[in-house]
Amino acid sequence: MLKVDIGDQCTHCGDDTAFGTGLFVNRIPSGTDGILVLKDGNADVRISVQVDGYMCADCQQDEDDKEFDDSDVDCFYNDEEGGA
Repeated sequence: MLKVDIGDQCTHCGDDTAFGTGLFVNRIPSGTDGILVLKDGNADVRISVQVDGYMCADCQQDEDDKEFDDSDVDCFYNDEEGGA
């Protein structure tokens, strides 16, 4: 299988995770499989590739995590019991 290194791009959404973008700190090395399509007139040439790059923090979250809204959580602190 052909390997394609996309550098600082997110392997899932394509966002730039390079230093200075705000996405550098929470990125993780990532790889995924894909199909490279080359168009030649009427025929398409499809090549299986392994894409290497990074995954941004947004793409690391599960769908359930993305739907979480912390305003739904009630937090109570009791100073008498050593809470904040």
